[in-house]
Amino acid sequence: MNKPVRWGMKLLAAFLALGIMSMGVQAQKAPEPAKTAAEKTADKKAAAAKKAAAKKKAAAAKKKAAAKKKAAAKKKAAAKKKAAAKKKAAAKKKAAAKKKAEAKEKAEAKEKDKDKDKKKSEADDKDKAKDKKKSAKKSRAKKTRAKKATTKKTTTQKSTAKKSTAKKSTAKKTTAKKATRAKKKAAAAPAAAGNTAKKKSKKKAPSVCVGLSQSKCGRSKACIWRKYKKATDKNGRKLTNHCRLAGNKNAFKKKKKATTN
Repeated sequence: MNKPVRWGMKLLAAFLALGIMSMGVQAQKAPEPAKTAAEKTADKKAAAAKKAAAKKKAAAAKKKAAAKKKAAAKKKAAAKKKAAAKKKAAAKKKAAAKKKAEAKEKAEAKEKDKDKDKKKSEADDKDKAKDKKKSAKKSRAKKTRAKKATTKKTTTQKSTAKKSTAKKSTAKKTTAKKATRAKKKAAAAPAAAGNTAKKKSKKKAPSVCVGLSQSKCGRSKACIWRKYKKATDKNGRKLTNHCRLAGNKNAFKKKKKATTN
């Protein structure tokens, strides 16, 4: 049973009890005369009407309580709906704010990427300019080297031509000198023939050490093995180890000492 209905019934019972109590008090005060059948019927009808009225009143109170409950439920539902709508609006607002923040973040990221690409492009342009400058420098260096090589070649050709001319001139002078010497020799030939004949008559006997191997040269007391420390002398002439007379050893040492001093 609903609460409003219970309160209505309690109220009705209280009214009835109050009526009965008032009737009892009246009965005690003055005893009424016995009622007739018609009066009793009328009282019964009045009591029935009163009961019907109380019942109707209770029904009305119940209906009113139900209406009040319905209104409260409706109000609660409206408040719930309003709260849900408010919550939905707040969620929508939050979603919109989030979307806006994401869009802003995306725009900032795009701007950053744009700046990054710009910087990269500038760096690439700088590198290209640097490479171009380097290439131009290399090209200039190459041209300079080519120019130097050409100049060197020209200088070398000139120098070679000059040397060739000098060599020819020297050869010409040498030829002239040789011709002069030949003339002098031809003029001095009769006197030289006599001297040659004298030299031939005084020709020395060949050395016993010439042509000996190292081992044979070492066994011979009259010979000594001449060994050079270098393969060539200071003029570039080839030096060959050979066997020679032992008497020339001291002369060689003296000559070497004099050269060293």
